[in-house]
Amino acid sequence: MFKLSSLSLAVLSALAFMPTVSVAADNTDATVLDEVTVTATRSSRGSKTVPAAITSVGKDKLDKLKMSSLSDALQNIPGVYTYSKNGLSESKLVIRGAGLKASYGIREIMVLRDGIPMTEPDSFTRLDLIDGQDIERLEVTKGPGSLYASGSAGGTVQVLTKSVFDQRGNNIKVGAGDDESKNIHARFGKKVGENQAVSISATHREVPNEWRYRNDQSSDHVSIKHGLQFGENNTLETELGYSKIDMQLAGNMNVTQWEEFKSTGKQTGVDSSFKHTGRYSENFSLNTRAEIDKGSYTLKPKVYYSQYSHIHPVTGIINDNKKNPPSMFGADVEVEKKHQIGGKDAKAVFGVAGRINTTKDAEKYEYADVAKIAAGPQAGRITATLSDRKGKLSEVNSTKGKLLGIFGSENIKLNDKVSVDLSARADDVQLTSDINQITKYDYATGKYIAGDGVSHNEHNMTLGSASAGISYALTDKINAFANIAKADQIPADSELDNNPSLKKASNRNIEVGLKGRSEKWSFDTSIYDTEGKDEVVRLVQNSQTTYLNAGKTSKKGFELSGSYAVTDKVSVGGGFAYNDYKYKKFQEPITVNGVTTVHDRAGKSLPTIPKTQANAFIEYKHPNGFATRVQARKDGSYYLDNSNDQKWMDNEIVGDLNMSYTKKKHKVDMTVENVFDKRYALEVSNDLSRNTKSYAAGAPRTVLVNYTYQF
Repeated sequence: MFKLSSLSLAVLSALAFMPTVSVAADNTDATVLDEVTVTATRSSRGSKTVPAAITSVGKDKLDKLKMSSLSDALQNIPGVYTYSKNGLSESKLVIRGAGLKASYGIREIMVLRDGIPMTEPDSFTRLDLIDGQDIERLEVTKGPGSLYASGSAGGTVQVLTKSVFDQRGNNIKVGAGDDESKNIHARFGKKVGENQAVSISATHREVPNEWRYRNDQSSDHVSIKHGLQFGENNTLETELGYSKIDMQLAGNMNVTQWEEFKSTGKQTGVDSSFKHTGRYSENFSLNTRAEIDKGSYTLKPKVYYSQYSHIHPVTGIINDNKKNPPSMFGADVEVEKKHQIGGKDAKAVFGVAGRINTTKDAEKYEYADVAKIAAGPQAGRITATLSDRKGKLSEVNSTKGKLLGIFGSENIKLNDKVSVDLSARADDVQLTSDINQITKYDYATGKYIAGDGVSHNEHNMTLGSASAGISYALTDKINAFANIAKADQIPADSELDNNPSLKKASNRNIEVGLKGRSEKWSFDTSIYDTEGKDEVVRLVQNSQTTYLNAGKTSKKGFELSGSYAVTDKVSVGGGFAYNDYKYKKFQEPITVNGVTTVHDRAGKSLPTIPKTQANAFIEYKHPNGFATRVQARKDGSYYLDNSNDQKWMDNEIVGDLNMSYTKKKHKVDMTVENVFDKRYALEVSNDLSRNTKSYAAGAPRTVLVNYTYQF
């Protein structure tokens, strides 16, 4: 599966954790602790017995992070590569190579919030509705085969918010940091009578990012929840949510700008003529979900609605759907039934799910205020935007995405040591778009030219997903597992508009691993082999993005994470991931000076994804209320493009610090990110058509101090 050197590195990393395992294994009085997961199987269950790679991030860890974006919580999970360019919801998320093609937003990965899909039928996800201050726990299931993941083969991220029935979370938090950043949060919940509860939470955050050119951010989130308990074990929960996000999107730098940033810590410009990009959005959501216990079976229906509108200036075009905000409506009905098969305890989960997202008459505009070349062969070429004010109407488009799916799973407990899981899901997806393109931005000439007129696109795809796994208890603390899973991946509607001939992608994954849980230690490790067919690849040439199917890809990897309580005050731990992601079959067209040549990329590594990831932490807690956590991470090298001719090897060790003091109802905490003020790049890529590099800068040292009062 791996080359000898790669396998040796993985084994040495595993051996580094073995003292932790052996010491705890000798502790016969230790109590086995396990985290409950609901994401992989749609049923509450200890994660140790689930035959899949699952990571849970709980409240204790979340409290030590700024939680301004989802990336804060996911950053140190092996196999998960993520970062935020602006400190808010503009996050890049890659799980085992899935999501790598996304230039913005999240693709190929299913994101849910309390079981409600955030992901649209075409697998595109925005994170604007997620308030980092309202998260109780996160669960990440890596790889294909999840019952939740419709058309998203990379994995599933489940955001679980604070329950309306939990009155312990009432608090007021105020915070301030460098660059005039601010954080204000309040949450109040109350029981109403014997069987009802209400809560309201609100968060305001400002992140000026004064170290970077045009990158001011602000966000507001409000959530109102109502809960009703009826009968013995029945609940009905309803939530109304609102968010407003104003983001100036950070552009990338060229080599000269990068060298300036390294020497000064300031980004003073971007390598693009379009310097006034951003996203200014408003979001409304309403959902209601019930859990009705009928003894041998439990019914779990959900209904949800969301409305999203934005003004979104990007390269060449200003998107505006404020007049007719896009909406998504969906429903999910799940049944969980306990029964027996051949005298063995079993649990079945089955149901149906559907959702529709609609955009009507969304508009695109030219930029009104631009600087142009006045004379010569390139006269009229746009050299810089002067504002993000709208100019002439460029395009009107309407889109609709429909998804209807059925799913089912069976968990059979063969004996005290062995359990088997089988699952399958099928989804029918229809994507349609009607476009009237009046003008368009031409990347070659740098001008607005006549558009392509009226067009209609329609794509229907049937997506399948299935998995089979087995878990075996080696001891009362350690389980071994193995699984095989397959899932289809749908292209996004914008990708299909770019290239209507795109096919759906398919991924098959084989995985084996170990999970250990005890009072003093825990660990998870696995080796996986994923074969991809027709994976959608994003190509950037002459600053223009196109999408193609790669014939075949191979993604192999090793992951390890663990923690150990050295004493009742000190804990240590960390994680490591190694990957070997390659094209097995891919013909890449490269256009230079109008001439296109095709290059065979078979055997080449996928670019811009680090070959290795490593992180470590040490945590100290004192009974008097003082606590501190120090952590560091280091990403390995990666290639800058599909040719693999250039490699980025300058990733820094980045360290973070959290210190807090809690006394009764009061808490003061300080978070310092990038403690040593490293000048590092989040991502470096190369445009093969121009042979020019593009750099996305990581933030310099940032400090945030919070005061929290709990009541």
